[in-house]
Order: sequence, then C-alpha cells, then structure tokens
Amino acid sequence: MPPNRLSALARYGSGSKTPNLARAGEPKRTAMVCAIVRHLEAMAIDDALDLFVLLMATKLINPARRATGKERLAMLPRLESASRTPARASRVLIDQLRLVEETETDLDVAALWNAVESVASRDEVRQALEQVETLIGPDADDGDSRMRQSLTERYNTVRLFLTLLGDSAALGAASGGRRVLAAVKRLPALARRKVKQTPLLPKEIDEKLVPPMWRRAVYANPDLPTGSVDRDAYVMCVLEHLVRALHRRDIHAAPSHRWSDPRARLLDGPAWAGGPRGCAGRAELGGAGGRASGRAGNSAGRCLAADGRAAGRSRRGGQGLHRGLRQGRAQTERGAAGRAG
Repeated sequence: MPPNRLSALARYGSGSKTPNLARAGEPKRTAMVCAIVRHLEAMAIDDALDLFVLLMATKLINPARRATGKERLAMLPRLESASRTPARASRVLIDQLRLVEETETDLDVAALWNAVESVASRDEVRQALEQVETLIGPDADDGDSRMRQSLTERYNTVRLFLTLLGDSAALGAASGGRRVLAAVKRLPALARRKVKQTPLLPKEIDEKLVPPMWRRAVYANPDLPTGSVDRDAYVMCVLEHLVRALHRRDIHAAPSHRWSDPRARLLDGPAWAGGPRGCAGRAELGGAGGRASGRAGNSAGRCLAADGRAAGRSRRGGQGLHRGLRQGRAQTERGAAGRAG
C-alpha cells in the first residue's frame, strides 16, 4: 500500500470511535487497526530518536563545549603571562640571526646566548616554554580534544539507554552508516563489561571510527593500564557518530515519519526495471511516448506551415500595396503633366 494511503487510513482510524471501528466490516477493520498500530509505532520511534538527539545536543555536547570554552578563557591570562618571555627572547634571537646574515659572518653561539640572556636567563626561558606547552597542549586540535575529554565524563548520562539503543531492531543503515551501526550494536556488551577487571583492548573496537580529536580521550587515559582503551570515551565517540549519521540519514529507522530512509521511496527492482507499471522497460508507455512525440512533431509542422502561409500572405499583401502606391503615384504625375501642358 502506498505510504500516503496508509497514513490517510491511520488518520481516519485514529479519529474514529471504538464502536465505529467495531462495526466496520472486514477487511477494512483489520486494515485500519494495522494502520493505527503502525502509525503509533512510527510516532514512538520518532519521539525516542528526537529525544536522543536532543539529549546529545543539550545535555552532553553543548555543555561540554561550554565548559571547555570557559576553561580556555580562564587559561588565557596564564598563557599571556607565560608567552611574554619566549616572545622577547625569540625577537632578540631573530634580530641576531638577521644581523649575522647581513654581515655574512660566522654564527657565534655564545654571542647568541648572551643576547638572549640580556632579556631573560636560560632557566627562565626554558620554564616559560614548558608552561606554554602545558597550556596549549601538544596537538593542533587540542580544543576539540579537551571537549571530547569533557564529554567522556558524562558517560553515566547515556549508560542507562545503551542496551535499548543497541538492541533496537528499528535502526537500519545505508552503505555510509553500516560501520557506525555495527558499533552501535556492540554498545550493550560494552555497557555490561567491567573494564576495571577486564580492560578494553584496541583490537576489540573499530579504530576507524576514532578520529584524531578522540584519540587522546580513547587511547591516552592516564588512569588506565598502558595499551588499554577508555570504554567511556569510545562509547561517546560512537554516539557522536550516530547523531551525525542520523542527520545524514546514513542511519535511519523503520517505521518512522521523520527519521525514515528517503531512499526507500525510490523505485527499485521490478518496479523500476519493467512490468506493467515499471519505468525502465515500459514498452507500452514508450510507444505512447513515441506516438505523442510524433503527434507533437506533426503539430509543430502544421504550425510552421501555417506561419509560412501567413508570412507568404503578408509578403504578397505588402507587394500589392507597394504596386498600388506606385500606380497611384504615376497617375498623379500624369495628371499634373496634363494640366501643365
């Protein structure tokens, strides 16, 4: 049954009273009840996924991003204070190197150190550099990495529904979301695992789902044994992938009104390849299209012929008008010559 007719039947059945449904004949009554149940199931799945996406955005990702932003803002005064000494030392060093290049003299390391020590001692420069490295972090995406570490601390918020999410038969995946869906299906087992007794190993997870911004949180937890994986961080990483895949419809739900697979409404298989209602092999409609094209061509030919005849008549009419004007002008000239004579 087409989806629009199924939805119309479900709306009609939902708006009907129970006695009216009971008095309906078969198979109409069974069809309406099935449509209502299917519609309610789709609404329940939509509400659950809406709640999941809203929870991830408002209770997990956005708070973690705000907390990381506040932490970085609080770090800026210390970073400014620690970066002044390396900045002055670097300026002196660059000036000395430019002077050596301009004078084409040999590089004197002792003279360079003396110039740097005129700004700050070696220990002060080294301590300032270490403090700057500690504040900014070793990675280029340190801000994103810290946000993911903050997100890992909110694992207990999602732990309660990991089993329901992973065991759900309503989720399906296109080719771009199969890897993510496979990782989601493993979430119940990960949630039940006692990682303090049996640490999670890298070979037990899908490492291709761990982007650079998640690597520090997943692989470099100092509280875990060396070489083990942070279960909480990996679960949050998979859930973040799931939210993105849902928005792209790489992962979809069925039955669903808002999170369904848009590809399911496209024709495929026999409906596309042929049959009385197919699109690719409909010889009958193709013949009708050919006849329609032939009729359109004949109509266009008749229009062009009519335009040609009209143009011919207009040309002939114009030639007659010019001929009459020339004859009238000649008669006028002859009459004027006769009066003059």
